[in-house]
Amino acid sequence: MSALRVAWFGGLISIGACVITTSLNGVWIVSNEQKNINITGQVPGSMYTALINNNVIQDPYYRDNDLKYRWIGRDDWMYSRVFNVTSEMMRMTNVKLVSEGLDTFATVMINGHLVGETDNMFLQYVMDIKPYIKSL
Repeated sequence: MSALRVAWFGGLISIGACVITTSLNGVWIVSNEQKNINITGQVPGSMYTALINNNVIQDPYYRDNDLKYRWIGRDDWMYSRVFNVTSEMMRMTNVKLVSEGLDTFATVMINGHLVGETDNMFLQYVMDIKPYIKSL
């Protein structure tokens, strides 16, 4: 199993010349060290939807909640999850992480290794992750 730790993720893993695609959409752990928050969140989604769905905040558009919740956009957020890597994937020449919709500034790590950084939410990022994944 490989732990995928990212600031935000909304894409797929796409692997090899003969392509195997594994979706990483679904339930992730959303955490914020500054406020000691550890909750679940859906991808695709955002920290706002995760906070609302876990009853941490109320509607950010109600009354003056936009002012009350400004800290959310100013803090650092981590999305993490564990995903399975099959032996078939490990036999592939290339294993790529294809990310779409990452937050503007994000750091992508797998098993403690930096695999990429982003600076534009509207780009697709393709990162080589083969050196950092492990088979079951």
